[in-house]
Amino acid sequence: MNDAFNNGLDHLRCARPAIGIKADGDELRMRKSKRINMISLMTQKLNEEVSSMCNLSEGVMRKGVAKGMTKGILSSIQSLMKNMDLSEEQAMAMLDIPEEERQNYRDLLKKQ
Repeated sequence: MNDAFNNGLDHLRCARPAIGIKADGDELRMRKSKRINMISLMTQKLNEEVSSMCNLSEGVMRKGVAKGMTKGILSSIQSLMKNMDLSEEQAMAMLDIPEEERQNYRDLLKKQ
């Protein structure tokens, strides 16, 4: 993004008339149009970069939430096993953990 931004600034600088040189109306309009086009291009690139960063941060946030949920469920399973003297299966049944997710929690419990 920096290259596109810097190139845009260079074009803006080049679009200014040199000191002491008079430009006619058509040339001034053309230079102004070039500036507007470059600013539009830079704005578009900036919007793309911001959108990309937002998507990335949203993905990171979702991953963090999922990790936190998993830790909370593991903690609940362990608490039920300890305080209610339940097996892993009984604790997961009490928490209504879907059957297709239970193996994942079994594996995580073994790692702890």
